[in-house]
Amino acid sequence: MNKAELEGAVRQGIITADQAERLLAFAAARPEARFSFVHVLYYLGGMIAIGAMSLFMTLAWNRLGGWGGFATALCYIVLFLALTHWTERRGLAIPAGIMATLAVVTVPLAVFSAQVALGHWSGDRPYRDYHVYIDWRWLMMEFATLAAGAILLWRYRFPFMLMPIAVTLWYMSMDLAPFLTQNVQNMELAWEMRKWVSLYFGIATVLLAFWVDVRSRASRDYAFWLYIFGVLTFWGGLSSMRSDSELNKFLYCMINLGMVLVGGVLGRRVFAVFGGIGIASYLGYLSWKVFRDSLIFPFALTLLGLAVIAVGVLWQRNEARWSAHLRAFLPAALRELLEARAVRSLAALLLLPLALWSGSADAQAFPSRQMRIVVPAPAGSSPDIRARQIGTRLAEALGQPVIVDNRPGANGMIAAREAAKAAADGHTMFLALINNAIGDALKPDPCCRLNYELLPVSRFTMTPLIMVVHPSVATTLKEFIEKAKAGNLTYASAGAGSIGSLVGEWVKVTAGIKVLEVPYKGVNAEIPDLVGGQVTASYIVPQVVVAPIKAGKLRALAVAGPARLALLPDVPTTAEAGLPGIEAIVWNGIFVPAGTPAAAIRVLHRELVKAYNAPEVKSQVEATGSSIAADTPEEFAAFVRAESAKWAKVIRDAGIKPQ
Repeated sequence: MNKAELEGAVRQGIITADQAERLLAFAAARPEARFSFVHVLYYLGGMIAIGAMSLFMTLAWNRLGGWGGFATALCYIVLFLALTHWTERRGLAIPAGIMATLAVVTVPLAVFSAQVALGHWSGDRPYRDYHVYIDWRWLMMEFATLAAGAILLWRYRFPFMLMPIAVTLWYMSMDLAPFLTQNVQNMELAWEMRKWVSLYFGIATVLLAFWVDVRSRASRDYAFWLYIFGVLTFWGGLSSMRSDSELNKFLYCMINLGMVLVGGVLGRRVFAVFGGIGIASYLGYLSWKVFRDSLIFPFALTLLGLAVIAVGVLWQRNEARWSAHLRAFLPAALRELLEARAVRSLAALLLLPLALWSGSADAQAFPSRQMRIVVPAPAGSSPDIRARQIGTRLAEALGQPVIVDNRPGANGMIAAREAAKAAADGHTMFLALINNAIGDALKPDPCCRLNYELLPVSRFTMTPLIMVVHPSVATTLKEFIEKAKAGNLTYASAGAGSIGSLVGEWVKVTAGIKVLEVPYKGVNAEIPDLVGGQVTASYIVPQVVVAPIKAGKLRALAVAGPARLALLPDVPTTAEAGLPGIEAIVWNGIFVPAGTPAAAIRVLHRELVKAYNAPEVKSQVEATGSSIAADTPEEFAAFVRAESAKWAKVIRDAGIKPQ
């Protein structure tokens, strides 16, 4: 939504003016969500450079010779990859994606040059023929491009990189046909076989796009280019086929109508565009050939169009009610995909049979064996205790043992890797911590990112940090800030990249103060030095400091949350203390490997929410100053996206570099 739309929502009382400003600030921290003149410059420059390496390549390239051209192309690839890494490190996602795409686009040029050097092509065959003529001998270049694209996409994960992959698949659909028909003597038969190859290749590409769409439903749109060239390949093969009978022509129209409906289901206009062209061509055929002398035809067609509009009006009036009812039957994965694409009740209606079949089949089989919760912390720690609290109740509810698998280290990455590589069947869960979201913002690892390789089920606890100081330092946050401007105060943290470290840097940047960070091996190691005055401040979870605060050994200046704590009702929030905008909540929640069946996720979510809200669990959580979230997978995914964006901005503003 833009600013004008948010202001309209404020005038209607839907949101407050403060909420509108915060939404705009959140959008500003996500430049990929807008399209501006800067994006025009990015993509225009990118397309020019891509064209220079492909369609607009001149004949002069051949003068470099085979190995000369190969070495030059290799240098280009290395340069583009270096620029990708450089721009990615600086938070420039779109230029980084364009640079990575350029590296992929240059791969067929390097392979072609190597083939020229090895005598596969004649020295006068220009590279730009690859983009003009159909020839099965291009297949080696296409396979190499797909392999390189897959490897780089695994590393960098920029959606624009799918463009050369999709184009290459389109090229391959054309070049594969002559390879399969090279021994067919009948040219008419060979041509018909090419059409079928295009048709089936297009179907396979569209199915691949749908699989990618489902897998990336909680993140960016990776399926866009695959859908475009998959539909183009399928529709081109379909439309070029011979239709000798009226029945075949009618079936062609029905297939195109089906494409329009699929476009409505998936929220993909490319299906509707090509389907609409196909329907228009069939109606044109009817008017020019079959009913060319009929007076009734135009009137009947007009009435048909008005009837379709009337159905649309009826649908719009009842859409909210019908949508809510139908969506309840859909698997979580499909529901999330449709919501991400802003698709409503029509999708739910058309996918309902599939939902009922897949849901009943999967639900009966889960769980079928021992389950485990992978925890990124040692036994006896707070996350370990939380995992054991819910593990016991899951085992009772599901009738299968649940073990806790402690995998501490690397700021949560060891456990995340272990969980992400597990079988995606719901029997392995991962208790993610805020450290994992911070790690994704600071130095994302393509093996095990939240919302990507690990999908959310439900958030468990939320714990705001407390800013504490030695009693001799300050009595209020404002007094602390005034003293800190002199530059002789310190704050303790659990090391670079920890939540305490980031909050400390956030406060420094926001308040314009100078405070020296003193890293410790863990939270418990900070307390003696805080109490003794060797270090003056810390941002820490309440359960470890409530006792020394009440004993007068430490003073709490502010709660970094939206509300005061019941444990410390006299401690103001950061906003009340004079530093609005700083909220740091330590959270945890359950994730599962990407690809886990929707039915299994539904079962886990249902039982996890019951476990979270068990009276004894709830009382133990609240006794430590925490609260229970128990949200849905969709809400948890949105929360993680917001957290990643928030901490990425803190990291950029503070100039923090990955270690």
